[in-house]
Amino acid sequence: MAQRVDIRTFLAGIDTTPRKKYSDQDRIALLNITANDQAEIESLEFSRIFCNPVAGQPPVFKIIDLEKLVGVNGGGRATNWMEQLFSLHKQYIFDLYKPESFKTYLASCDSTNEDLPHVIEHNGKYYIDTNGKHRLSIAKCIKIQSAPALVSQASDCAD
Repeated sequence: MAQRVDIRTFLAGIDTTPRKKYSDQDRIALLNITANDQAEIESLEFSRIFCNPVAGQPPVFKIIDLEKLVGVNGGGRATNWMEQLFSLHKQYIFDLYKPESFKTYLASCDSTNEDLPHVIEHNGKYYIDTNGKHRLSIAKCIKIQSAPALVSQASDCAD
């Protein structure tokens, strides 16, 4: 098993001031996304829901299958995963999350990490919720198979 690395440790000591504003093409290049990959990513299921977690039920740690990650809980303009990737505003993330080191980081996460992504599960599918939008969006776009997350069941949904 990989040594556990918390997101705060992963980011510790790293200058998070962006050196430049990355264009969409810069982001594609930094993440090694090919033209074929881009077309495939654009065709993946993506939707928005508006749900609350079930009241009184704490989220559960799971390693989620990212094929079942199909969108975002809440507002936004993106209509596919590439647009979601392009909408991410933390520019320094694209310096940090190189595909191989990012895979290693995700593999090291477990239930003791303090800053896990949070997703809502609705009808057997996952939607990014309050935390982890950058990490899960990038993971989805660079074809990582699974990722750790805190999972809440959906309640009071409006698809």
